[in-house]
Amino acid sequence: MMRFIRGITALVGCAVFVTAGGDAWMAAAQNLPKDTLQDLGAPPPQPGDEAWTFIEDLKLPLWGNGLGWSQRAVAADEADLSRGVRVNATFPDVEGVLKTAYADLADFCAAAKLPADGPYVIETAKAQTPVFEAYRIEVAADRCRILAADTEGIRRGIFKVEDMMREAGGPFLKLGTVERKPFIKSRISRCFFGPIKRPPRYRDELMDDVDYYPDQYLNRLAHEGINGLWLTITFQDLCKTSVAPEYGEHAERRLAKLRKTVEQCRRYGIRIYIFSIEPKAWEADSPIVKRHPELGRDRIGNTRPFCPWSDISERYLYESTHFIFSQVPNLGGLINISHGERRTNCQSVILPTSDRRSSCPVCSTKEPWENIYATLTPMAKGMHDANPDAHFIAWFYMPQDDPPADWVYELPKHCPEHITVQFNFESGVTKDVFGRGRRGADYWISTPGPSRRYERLASFAKEAGTPMSAKIQTGCSHEVATIPFVPVPGMLYRKFSAMHELDVSNVMLCWYFGNYPGIMNRAAGELSFEPFPETEAAFMSRLVGPEWGRHAETVARAMTLFTEGYGHYPLVTEFQYWGPMHDGVVWPLLLRPRDVPLAPTWQIAWHTGQHIGTPFAPSGDRIGEALGQVYTLSEAIEECRVMSDLWDQGVALLRSVEADPGLLPERRLDIGVARALGIQFRSGLNILRFYDLRERMVNEPPEKQLVTLKEMRRIVEEEHKSGTELISLCERDSRLGFHSEAEGYKYFPEKIRWRMNQLKNVLEKEIPVLEREITSGKDVFAVYAGRTPAGVSLHSRYCGEIGDRIRELSKSLPEDTAWQVCEKPSPRTTGAKNFRWTVCHDRDAFYVVYDGADKSDRIMLMLEPRRLWTCLRYDMSGSGEKLSQHSHKHDVYAREGANGWQGWMRLPFVSLGMDAAAPAALRINVRHVSGGGERSWIARDPWPYRLRLCNENP
Repeated sequence: MMRFIRGITALVGCAVFVTAGGDAWMAAAQNLPKDTLQDLGAPPPQPGDEAWTFIEDLKLPLWGNGLGWSQRAVAADEADLSRGVRVNATFPDVEGVLKTAYADLADFCAAAKLPADGPYVIETAKAQTPVFEAYRIEVAADRCRILAADTEGIRRGIFKVEDMMREAGGPFLKLGTVERKPFIKSRISRCFFGPIKRPPRYRDELMDDVDYYPDQYLNRLAHEGINGLWLTITFQDLCKTSVAPEYGEHAERRLAKLRKTVEQCRRYGIRIYIFSIEPKAWEADSPIVKRHPELGRDRIGNTRPFCPWSDISERYLYESTHFIFSQVPNLGGLINISHGERRTNCQSVILPTSDRRSSCPVCSTKEPWENIYATLTPMAKGMHDANPDAHFIAWFYMPQDDPPADWVYELPKHCPEHITVQFNFESGVTKDVFGRGRRGADYWISTPGPSRRYERLASFAKEAGTPMSAKIQTGCSHEVATIPFVPVPGMLYRKFSAMHELDVSNVMLCWYFGNYPGIMNRAAGELSFEPFPETEAAFMSRLVGPEWGRHAETVARAMTLFTEGYGHYPLVTEFQYWGPMHDGVVWPLLLRPRDVPLAPTWQIAWHTGQHIGTPFAPSGDRIGEALGQVYTLSEAIEECRVMSDLWDQGVALLRSVEADPGLLPERRLDIGVARALGIQFRSGLNILRFYDLRERMVNEPPEKQLVTLKEMRRIVEEEHKSGTELISLCERDSRLGFHSEAEGYKYFPEKIRWRMNQLKNVLEKEIPVLEREITSGKDVFAVYAGRTPAGVSLHSRYCGEIGDRIRELSKSLPEDTAWQVCEKPSPRTTGAKNFRWTVCHDRDAFYVVYDGADKSDRIMLMLEPRRLWTCLRYDMSGSGEKLSQHSHKHDVYAREGANGWQGWMRLPFVSLGMDAAAPAALRINVRHVSGGGERSWIARDPWPYRLRLCNENP
């Protein structure tokens, strides 16, 4: 802890959160957090797969619950179908792929109680249209003609006719002509419950006998405009090549399942895309590379990135894709992450934000785009030689917050022919909040984008004639993915409106989550066609009409409120990955500080290292981990308060609709989803408020602490009450709490009850005890706040304008300066043995001063800018070179002195969000790397790597 009191700063050494993961020179144990809330009792185990009853729901007939129509008379501008319909299927369908569409139309008419051989004729016929999948519908008083040049245009036309009747609320079609054509050609989603082929479960859908694509599930997806689905493969599993004959051990079994899946989905107009991250970097000791060293010329750690610049490299890539597409007729295409996610070719080791070159002796002599081009060209040729109609999408997964280097913008300018380039639509998206700019990484719905970088990339693609695809999230995103979808179609309107302007022609609609059938899928399908809706309001009205009928106006108002509220979701990626909106409903509330970390929102068990399969402990109280140094707690609270309030207003409108006894069961479930989200948002807000109040209470006088404690009690009571409501919703809808990427439930009834018991204990036992302690005059939070430091401590001296006047450090500091050494875990025997350091401050900044360093040493300061926040890391070389990987604001100085290199780091108080007049206590650690070894002031016990966070243990 560090305390600034009248010019003297007390610094207490504690283990501190800091970004230290991945340092090659640091080999420390990766222990799980010690305080895993074991005293609360173990949370209940994860439900078994039998709890996934939504799978059976997806198999139910689409129109099985009827249409919910009320009787009314035909209008003057409508055709009347009430006496029955006769279908005249004259469109040539050689392969029979339209049988499912005609069967669905028959089921629809049966649900509408329309006689099957009535006087009204619905006819399908072939006609010229401008593009694939376009259609024209001509409605007359006695017949309706559906015209298209291809089967998929007919399919879309049949579904449109059904929607026209649903919007009319009866067996009526508006007279006239409807013409539509897609500007988004490929609309690719994924199976909601399909295996992710990743740890800890390692499920591979091509190696089991599960039917992940039952007919009525596919029928729902087809109605929503989905015409592609992706599933994961690797070349090592699936390919037989002359270069790597040892690959493909179970290839035939996988290929058989893949063929079956392709044909099953084709019957609904849906193409299967295989997804890969290829060519995967070789293991350093791979026998394949030993036979062909040119495949991996550069060794990086335990891998050799794939080098594309050889005949053998081209042959391997060509044969791999050619084999798959030769073995699986009608396979729709390949989506390949060509840069990002994990190591592939030599260019993949270069961050998209960096302009440095590969260390490969060949690739380093090439332009970055050339290395990508050389990789993609043989892959595309192999695929197209086997199947000329297959679609190759090269996905450049570059989610970094910081702007890309110039070479990234060259990629769409230099793309092989017949390849579509794909970038994340929102990565780098920005907006101003409370007068400050904020930036997000990937997968945003609440801030719909596009980012400026995507706009630039799309413009370069258009100039080069390169087809452009957008990677988005549709149903939900990392913002909240424990529900089937977030009903904010207005956000999709804004996304697709921008795509329309940018000439985007393809869209990948989801990652592992965000793909459940529902209003958001329907919105994406509707928005993929022209004519494009002129206004968001007009689109909203058209979207909800078919499903909500006479309640459409009320529901549209609710969706507008949802969209407006969701726009206040905090734009900080850490809030997605570690925040409380997914499963705050099962977070315990810790009345006393315990420094327990947050659990990831997208997983339920560790998936890396020695802890694979170990369930994550419940999220604790280090709430700052979710705010990424971007939002203060008060800012996040205000944004979430507005979001929650507007959401609740929308839910109130839907609850008024719920009173209609004729409302279809599907719509009641939709209302339940909105209610569950309202509970989740309110719970997330309450968690932020609870810890904000607790942090305020730490430094309040006793009388104020008691007032604050009462407000905290009210929050706990509200959370306990909302648990009962959410349990009721979960018992009616097995989708709630389920996270597709986690392959399980983030919350479920038994876990909600577990949390309710913890909250009851807080109310009945913990709060009364704390009240008594405060009333007795005890300074309950003295150690936590640094008023009475426990453990190692250090006083920081006020040294005037040290940064301006320092020359010889040893002469500038008082003689009794408390110099510190880094001797953990043991004193240094090599390197700079005389290294020492201390701290001081002036009116504007905090300094770490050092002496006795070697020129090449690395000196790191780990600093927690405020309690419960992720630590910041500042590092420099002994000779004064900044080495920080992040853009934390600090200055460095160094010079060579009599005792070796000496210098300082200067951290402005304003950069730490601290009050320069009365700086708060800080927790720090200093680490020193010299002579190939590291020593630190406080012994380290780091945790396993955590995405975008640090691994220091508090």
